[in-house]
Amino acid sequence: MAITREDIARAIEPLRPDIAEVLADRETSEIERIECKALSRYRLYMVTVFAPHAPIVHYVAYAEDGPPFVLSEDPAAFTAMAAADGGVEIGSASEAAAYAEVFLTVTRPLSELSYLVKTLKDVSFRPELEPEEVAARKGFERKYRPVIKPPAGCKAADGFEVTAYRVVEQRLERVTLRVSRSGEIQSSEEVLEKDLPLVIGGE
Repeated sequence: MAITREDIARAIEPLRPDIAEVLADRETSEIERIECKALSRYRLYMVTVFAPHAPIVHYVAYAEDGPPFVLSEDPAAFTAMAAADGGVEIGSASEAAAYAEVFLTVTRPLSELSYLVKTLKDVSFRPELEPEEVAARKGFERKYRPVIKPPAGCKAADGFEVTAYRVVEQRLERVTLRVSRSGEIQSSEEVLEKDLPLVIGGE
């Protein structure tokens, strides 16, 4: 039987009644599944609420026979969800990279503009720049065109290590994630550039 938004709303209601309420209204919200092949029981969803000024996004995890999780801005909830899934098996560096990409997407900061970048073209500069900002952009492009790539993994002692790049407001970060074969993730961030002339939240 197909999972419905009503199923998810009923499950999430004790944990987050506000999300359950918006799921009940099809005119003011939408729900989209996020594929994560490493999970055996849980399914991940992005819930978008059409607010007056800007959409509000929530990320949730649902299993018919398990507790629900709200993953937004909560890496620990993602790890708990993976443990509750019980069937996560990361068998290769490419699988670790795909899994880490989902992790970064569903646990990303929502109070700031944050997004993964896989190529230089993904970095969103403001459309109208002052001359010194144009120079800064050109210097950034020369430096990072060969650097910014999609999330990529390699074998590590107890699993895999994945490197990814993301923009948070006006800074570029390199994120390093240690991914265990059972789906546990530890991440650390390094700020590579800051005060870039980028599109920021609210623009």
